[in-house]
Amino acid sequence: MKNIFFIIAFLSTTTIFAQEETNVFWIHGLGGDINAWIVYDEFFGSEEDIVPNSDEPRPIRDFRVDYTMDGVVQDAKSIEDDLIQLVPIEEHSNPNNIAFCHSMGGAVARQLYGTNVANPEVPNFFEKAVFVGTQFKGAPLAENAINGRVTRFLKDACPELLAGPLSEAFSFLFSDDPNITIISIGQELFMSGICNFLINETLESETVAGFLNQSTADIRPSSPFMSELLELEEIPITISFYGVEESPRIWRTFSSLIGPSSVLGVGEGRPSYLPRDITNDEILVEAISGFNSLYYTRMQVHILNGLFSQKPWARLINFYQARQYQKGIDWIEDSDPLWHELVGSITSDQVPSTVLVFDCEDQENEIRQLMLQIEINGNPDPNGPTWNQLNNALNALQNNPDCYREEEGFVTMFFQDDNDGIVPSGTQFVPGALSNWEVEGANHFEERNHPNATSLYTELFNGDLNLEFEIK
Repeated sequence: MKNIFFIIAFLSTTTIFAQEETNVFWIHGLGGDINAWIVYDEFFGSEEDIVPNSDEPRPIRDFRVDYTMDGVVQDAKSIEDDLIQLVPIEEHSNPNNIAFCHSMGGAVARQLYGTNVANPEVPNFFEKAVFVGTQFKGAPLAENAINGRVTRFLKDACPELLAGPLSEAFSFLFSDDPNITIISIGQELFMSGICNFLINETLESETVAGFLNQSTADIRPSSPFMSELLELEEIPITISFYGVEESPRIWRTFSSLIGPSSVLGVGEGRPSYLPRDITNDEILVEAISGFNSLYYTRMQVHILNGLFSQKPWARLINFYQARQYQKGIDWIEDSDPLWHELVGSITSDQVPSTVLVFDCEDQENEIRQLMLQIEINGNPDPNGPTWNQLNNALNALQNNPDCYREEEGFVTMFFQDDNDGIVPSGTQFVPGALSNWEVEGANHFEERNHPNATSLYTELFNGDLNLEFEIK
């Protein structure tokens, strides 16, 4: 009888321990590696045993997994093979196991769960997931990286930013023969050569190459894989965290990839977050702001020089140089809205509306010709004859009731969603999640180690977020 009692006691103790055992699978995002979540060693203990800051430590074991980015299906299979070897077989289907995923790692986890739950012959490693910056409907930026729009964005930046300084350099070189044609041709040839070199070096770099692969192609919204992924069964218990970067998002986001506190998930990454004002992590923001101020000053100088120049060629060259600096100013001002388009946070929709339909073809053609003339001449004086003709033609068209009529139709409305610098915030929401939680002040790369992120994740592990999500 006593032996039976001890056996029952032993089995009860074993059962309680097994219920408390938890394995956390840390899955990195695109371009990352096994060290992407290294920051949590200092919060939760060693690589083998994560113990949250709690009065009652619970046995949580940590497995950081890696994959080769050969396509999300292959990535999920690679992680599955690793987990079969790493996790004791009796814990393969432990309902307490959790996938903790950043960015594309969430798509990999969903693929792993969805295929395994449909196949009873393979283990279902987890039924809970924490998603951080995961693009559930695909990443428009991946689409634009594959179709070349991101490359064109970079290629457009180089000549626009170099145009002003190079116009001054070539004006100085040919000061003995100040021919505007020679200056502009020399500038264009030199600018084309140096920009092609810089862009090619950037695109061929190891860092950029790490982001352009089959897995990138898979997470495009239009990819066949993404359509198939959305058809798979979803992980039952989930929480989603998303970041919102402040404007200018492009420069703040990429500032966090350089400097002493880089958060890029390559190599060792950054073990802990340091405030941007200490590490100068907003170096790109400050640099672009400085360029904008410098270009504006130089443009004004050349405009004034042109206005007060006595020689016609000097006036022409100064106005030419002012226009070259204006190109840089325009690109800087347009860069953040353009980046919004590339990351997919600017969307459009057809909204019912009353629209004007013009019927006077001759007047419309006249307006088009005048607008084309203004564009060809580089936007001449708005008080000049061409602009006056255009304004008169527009007024004549609008004031002639026989030239237009009202009809019920549609107009295109544009909407801007928040984003974390890489992924629109709205695409990171999980409809059936226990919570979709904003990590305030964090961009896509900082969602792993921003102070607001680490605080939230620590509270999550300690059970302080008041969610029905037990990590035990």
